[in-house]
Amino acid sequence: MDAGNSEYPVVWDQSNLWLEGCLLDGTGFGLGSKCSNVTVTNCHFKGYRMDVDMLHIEEFGYNFVIVDNTFEHVSPARSIYIDRELQPNHSIRIEDNTWFGEYGWIISCYSPEGVIFRNNDFSGAWASDTNFATIDFTYLHTSSEAAYLPYDLPCADIIFTNNTGLTAAKDGYLVYQSLYGDTSIQIDYPKIQHRVVLEQPRAVFSPYRQYRIKNRQSGEYIAAIDGTDELGLISGAASDGSDLGLPADLMVSGSEVVLKVTNAPAKSWFALLSKTNLHDAVWTTNRTDLPIGGLGVGSVTNSITQPQEFYMLVETEAPPVPVIAFTAPDYTNGLLNLHPRWNTETGWMVGDAEGSGHILTEGNSEAALLNEPVVLTPGRQYRLSINLQFGGFYSTPSNWVYAFLGGLKPDNTGASVGTAEASAADANIQISATDSYRLLNNYSQIGSKIENGVLNAGDVLQFDYELTMGLNADGTFYTVRLQNLTDGTDTGLGTVNGVDQALYSALSGSGAYGFFQSINPGNNGSGLSGVQVNSVTVEY
Repeated sequence: MDAGNSEYPVVWDQSNLWLEGCLLDGTGFGLGSKCSNVTVTNCHFKGYRMDVDMLHIEEFGYNFVIVDNTFEHVSPARSIYIDRELQPNHSIRIEDNTWFGEYGWIISCYSPEGVIFRNNDFSGAWASDTNFATIDFTYLHTSSEAAYLPYDLPCADIIFTNNTGLTAAKDGYLVYQSLYGDTSIQIDYPKIQHRVVLEQPRAVFSPYRQYRIKNRQSGEYIAAIDGTDELGLISGAASDGSDLGLPADLMVSGSEVVLKVTNAPAKSWFALLSKTNLHDAVWTTNRTDLPIGGLGVGSVTNSITQPQEFYMLVETEAPPVPVIAFTAPDYTNGLLNLHPRWNTETGWMVGDAEGSGHILTEGNSEAALLNEPVVLTPGRQYRLSINLQFGGFYSTPSNWVYAFLGGLKPDNTGASVGTAEASAADANIQISATDSYRLLNNYSQIGSKIENGVLNAGDVLQFDYELTMGLNADGTFYTVRLQNLTDGTDTGLGTVNGVDQALYSALSGSGAYGFFQSINPGNNGSGLSGVQVNSVTVEY
């Protein structure tokens, strides 16, 4: 039984099918392309060959329930195969089934989403090859599909738990790939091969979002007309989700086209692609590094150069920018936390974006974090340079003053850390009651103390930080230097050997994050107030 797929002219609609109590002896059941809401229960599948799937799910399907079935392998055979092309099959529940005999594979598919594989019994089953990927979430059905997938696609929302009888000795490997930092996957299995996808794939549509098509001139939306199988126009967005749509509004203004995004993922980045013929295989990149702010709003203007042109906005990664000067058009005056590149506490504001540009906080313990994961291999380096100055009017303090701190930490929360926070690899600026100042790490001096100058309000400082990745946490080190560019004084270069294991694991795994923060520059009557950062330079 096979419902056909996109390679054949006829596709049978198997949506809302219920298959129950059937014996499939030496044959399989195929669920066709684009079908949904299918239940297979209390069936007995008997397999004899490695070229027949007991259960085959074609691409673009969703809402499959496969429960209380028996998969008997009279000789090594294939159990469940899930196909896909660009759009994943999703929302698939495989529970309370029983496997018997020597199997070829259990499940094979390419990066599905929303799969629950739970409470199945494998006590009476074993793999014909225990070194084979018998549960493979990375398998492409045909090599031709790779032409449509120029990048790796990650799994998402996978639950593989509470399955009995699976052991490392008698069963094969489970293989999957996921986006780094993804916490939606729960897998309990004795032999796992895990691949990490470092970049979010470029995707236009998601099966978990709703979209609308809006008539720009009339303001009406295309929607399904109630009680019919036709489409029409309605005055507003349908509350029941029956309308269709796109993630951007398009407007022609003279010789330019303007695409405005109003409900994009907050703090994301997009690229604008185009083609003059929809049959062309390749899109041309017109613009890249288009930021979407913290409110999910952004726009792009592009000159019209062709009589006919099609546009597509695709989500991309944040672009590397060595020097951040906080100037227009990349920055506008207001909350820094709304910019996609930053996670900050609420005190940090962008100022003078149309001029020289800077960010400023008047608060104490206010952190600003670059929301870009830093992943290093042994021998690689990360450099962070911060040009800053303090406000107010300096006066000799009555005791120690901890003014500013910067470095790397293992998480991307825009939250300040303590002066002696072990997990962060940082250094702080400390001012003494004798007007000298120096760099510290966990209360230990780094480099030399500056004693022949006063840290006046308005002095321009250069805070230079460089971390070198080692083979382990103890072998990783970083250097720090503070220069007063106004009077020419300098702490020289100081070194901190070793970092916390949490930070090393982040640097070698999902990524650590560069950050800096005010501490309390006005403490003990120093007269300093606030921190102004004029520029940030990042290299790695």
